[in-house]
Amino acid sequence: MKKVKNGRLKILGSGSEKDNIKKYIKRENIRNVELCGFLKDNDLNQTVREFVFTVFPSEWYENSPMVKYESNILGKPVIGSNIGTIPELIIPNETGLFFEAGDSDDIAEKINFFIDNPDSTVKMSKNAKEFELENFVSQAEISNVEFLGYIGGPKRFSISKKSNVYDFPL
Repeated sequence: MKKVKNGRLKILGSGSEKDNIKKYIKRENIRNVELCGFLKDNDLNQTVREFVFTVFPSEWYENSPMVKYESNILGKPVIGSNIGTIPELIIPNETGLFFEAGDSDDIAEKINFFIDNPDSTVKMSKNAKEFELENFVSQAEISNVEFLGYIGGPKRFSISKKSNVYDFPL
């Protein structure tokens, strides 16, 4: 985050590197990073709604990453690594951006692009949500429901009345 201009990073999730990340942030005196831990349900949705975009820095060969679908359905473009199926799920410069997996300089460059280009960010946000609705969410009976509970994967959904923890407002 030292190479990111005026940004604030929220890291969601937990894992084996959590303690190392905390130590690194403290040692390097990095003040624009917040570790949020594992979030789910409404806490996750509310937090992602606050984002301008999402960074998905996976070095795993993800097959169908939920973070991409969750971010896009909430109108957040994704900066994703260029490995696995991720390049098949993001349209460069339309619904998000790619970076070279493992290259922190490239991630910082893409983050700075979104910070420096608010018009492009707004356009990609709109495109990301439209792309998600057109390609990964069934349109069947959407007009008759209050919320669409999105559970991931192409054309998979559940319809509910705010009780399903996977509800995303349309």
